[in-house]
Amino acid sequence: VVSSRNLSHNLSIDDIARRNVNRRLASLPPAENARIVLHLGAGTPAKRWPLEHWRSLVERLTADGRSTLLLVGTREEQPLADAIKANLNSAVVADWTGELGIIELAYLLEQADLFVGADSGPAHLAASMQTPTVVLFSGTNNAEQWQPAGSHVRVLSRRVACSPCHRSECAWSDHPCLRGISPARVAKVVKEVLASRINLTAS
Repeated sequence: VVSSRNLSHNLSIDDIARRNVNRRLASLPPAENARIVLHLGAGTPAKRWPLEHWRSLVERLTADGRSTLLLVGTREEQPLADAIKANLNSAVVADWTGELGIIELAYLLEQADLFVGADSGPAHLAASMQTPTVVLFSGTNNAEQWQPAGSHVRVLSRRVACSPCHRSECAWSDHPCLRGISPARVAKVVKEVLASRINLTAS
């Protein structure tokens, strides 16, 4: 099990990784935009937020033009990214799915203003890099036991009677634990975290 408590101590970010990520970041809109990393996938279907929810969240977060979204994940998750970014303004949604190694991802997360993703390895990695982290936690496990560590971590979940189920596939067709986490709720928390980060930096 990956733990965010000690993960960063086992990583050494080299100059090559820094150069590669900085070159990518230089091609994005101005740094004044909030840079939000979205990890779209998860290890099992039971931990994956619905595609239409991701799509709605992306639309909400890009509506004011003040955020740049960076999509990350494995090559196998590329179809998710393709579906989410279709017909969106490519200037504020950068798809880096399948293009970053673990060290490059760690450095990107260190430079980001916020991470949003499911209960997964990248969520723990983001927390270990001290990046404000919003985790969309399914009912498969107890969040109190398995969530990333740190006061900068916000866990969003929906309480359901069947949790914890410890299943890789949800037994219910409507996947209530994750479908019940609305894009509006996630967007609200994202904006609260970003506002808090701005205020902290200003002070």
